[in-house]
Amino acid sequence: MTNSVTAMRVGVCYKDKAWAVEQIKRMASLINPDAIEQQRDLCVELKDGSYIKGIPCSDSARGHKFNKIYVQRGVNEDFINTVLCPCIITAPRIQMETVDDETGMMYYRGVRL
Repeated sequence: MTNSVTAMRVGVCYKDKAWAVEQIKRMASLINPDAIEQQRDLCVELKDGSYIKGIPCSDSARGHKFNKIYVQRGVNEDFINTVLCPCIITAPRIQMETVDDETGMMYYRGVRL
């Protein structure tokens, strides 16, 4: 039974699908295999209702809801503000937390005003 209140929704926004698949596999390798319900190239679903999902950097990203978003380096800042910011469900705006030079990943989370 899923508990939507405690489920963590993580997005991986990508320009290069192969990059996203690699990052999602890397994240999934850190999760206890017994907790994984289903794993595909661009989505890992956990038994508690949490998931890691890859979304392309395009208008099709609109409407998704995430607690956290990891973004491939080089994504247009305007896209992040107009498309990805509304995808964060935990707060009214987002803030970049870190940049990982090795993976080329930027991490965004919701912040309170």
